[in-house]
Parts: sequence; structure tokens; C-alpha cells
Amino acid sequence: MDLERNFIDISGAVNKEVKFQFVDGDKLSDAILFARGLNPAYTNIDSAQISRLSNNGLNEQLLNFSLSENPILLRGIELKF
Repeated sequence: MDLERNFIDISGAVNKEVKFQFVDGDKLSDAILFARGLNPAYTNIDSAQISRLSNNGLNEQLLNFSLSENPILLRGIELKF
């Protein structure tokens, strides 16, 4: 297990901010499940921001997704709601 490169980090409007091991095929809904769901104190949460460093580590990509899209995730990302 290499949490320095093979991880997903989730924070924001979730019940538990968590960093967990990435497994090929993980989806946005899986990350929300590991974070014990969306916190009901936050209303109208319908999107997530995904942050990922480029392979050379020099550039950050910021992508916004609707929760209904439920995209497949890549290793080394941070999710924010």
C-alpha cells in the first residue's frame, strides 16, 4: 500500500474526511461511501471538485463533476464538496 501515490483524499461536506487506498475502478460514489456519506448539514450538494497533479507533479488539474455523473476516479486525487 503506497498512500503517497495510490490514494484518494476526500474532504468538505462529508461526514468523515478520509484518505484511503485507491483501487482501479473506484467511482465518486465509492469515495462518498468511505467518507460515510454527505453531511446533511449541507444542503443542495450536487457536485464535487476533483484535484489531481499531473504525472510530473508540476501542474494541478481542477475538474468539477455532478454527483449524478459518478465518474471513475484516478489515483492521487483530492475530492472536495
